[in-house]
Amino acid sequence: MDNTTIWIVVIVAVIALLFIALWSLGSLIAGAAILLGWASSQGFIGVAVYFALWIFAFPFMLIVSIIIGIITTWIAAKEVRKENQIEAWREKHLGNQTIEQTAPSDSEERRKWANRLPPYD
Repeated sequence: MDNTTIWIVVIVAVIALLFIALWSLGSLIAGAAILLGWASSQGFIGVAVYFALWIFAFPFMLIVSIIIGIITTWIAAKEVRKENQIEAWREKHLGNQTIEQTAPSDSEERRKWANRLPPYD
């Protein structure tokens, strides 16, 4: 391999490692914030234990914070994806209509509309 190829591989590796480091840092901060919120809900003792664990069990807290941050980020992204899917379905099937616009206002008509047979309009 020549010098150019080695430099390209090194630059790509550094960019990938930088991306992983920033993502891990974000997960660490999110997880630490969630753990601090949980500890503060336990009162002064919870916060004291939280900071004591960061001092005396640093590697453990680092790993747990990153794992909790990853799980929380994944769950939040999953909820956003589900909301986007629901919005896309509504846009496809209802267009600009809202539920209030599609359902009749009269109670008898609303009952007939709710119990109608497929295919739905």
